Amino acid sequence: LDMDNDYSFTKGHFDIVSRFDLKGDAIFGYSTSQESTILSKATMFIDMGTTFNYAPSIANRDLIFMEDASSMLYLNGATLASTTTGLRLTYGTVIVDKVNYIDNPEAVSLSEGVEFGNGTPEGELNVNIVPGGKINVLSGIFNMNVSPSVA
Repeated sequence: LDMDNDYSFTKGHFDIVSRFDLKGDAIFGYSTSQESTILSKATMFIDMGTTFNYAPSIANRDLIFMEDASSMLYLNGATLASTTTGLRLTYGTVIVDKVNYIDNPEAVSLSEGVEFGNGTPEGELNVNIVPGGKINVLSGIFNMNVSPSVA
């Protein structure tokens, strides 16, 4: 999806079966109430300058589901933003390439922040930081509840 304007995903869900690229200097607003899935061996790639804004219409921070460790969210110089609903990623793999950002203004507690993993073996998330990869927090709370590795 090569965006030239902001896009708001308000109804339904998506299942990524192979690869889904979000590109463009724009915001993809995830504001549906349904769970979307990155299936086994599939990748959601968020490119430089693109913001994925998690703002679901219900209070659920787990609506982006990764099926297993081969399910990937690839951050390539992107921004992960969230409302105070928070966003929690578990089960899959996050690749951190280039300088990425976390932005969730108004978050004042861990449950309102962006969280990688949930601190349990059942919810383990693999985080691979490639050389030069970084995550900078612009605002809010970011909780890395996993053991990062270097690719």
